[in-house]
Amino acid sequence: LNTGLIKYDELLTQFDNGSLHDFEQFVRWVDSRMMGGALRLGEPFRQVHEAVGASLRIGDPTPFKRFRRQEFLSTAAHMGHLPVNASVEQLLDEEITFTQEVRELSAWLQKRGCLLICLSDKPQEASCPERPTSDFLPLHQIDTHCVGTSIQAQLDALT
Repeated sequence: LNTGLIKYDELLTQFDNGSLHDFEQFVRWVDSRMMGGALRLGEPFRQVHEAVGASLRIGDPTPFKRFRRQEFLSTAAHMGHLPVNASVEQLLDEEITFTQEVRELSAWLQKRGCLLICLSDKPQEASCPERPTSDFLPLHQIDTHCVGTSIQAQLDALT
């Protein structure tokens, strides 16, 4: 849309009339428009478009691998790096934290044999290091601070 390759209304019409029904078809449609040469979109756009198309062709849902790896490093750097005595305000400003209530409830449920399942839409490249080391663990294994109000007494009263 930002390139002028298609207007928003035209895109909606393409979806509404069934001409475009999925992302792969949209990428092929952009290919045909680019080959027509009506617009000069520039080398950066062409490279991004080719990267997305190449990922789709090999069944990899994650284009922009370098960006996703940098996303992992940035996320990991914002987890558990402050001292234990950091204020709640500082934790909320500078760290990715867990919610104390959710942590306590999860532990309480797990202790009672409940199966806990967590899902994420983050791709592998943004969630795990290329090679796990002591310096870089997968995000779900990084210790970070919890912020919130303890509900442990209420949970203990339920048993």
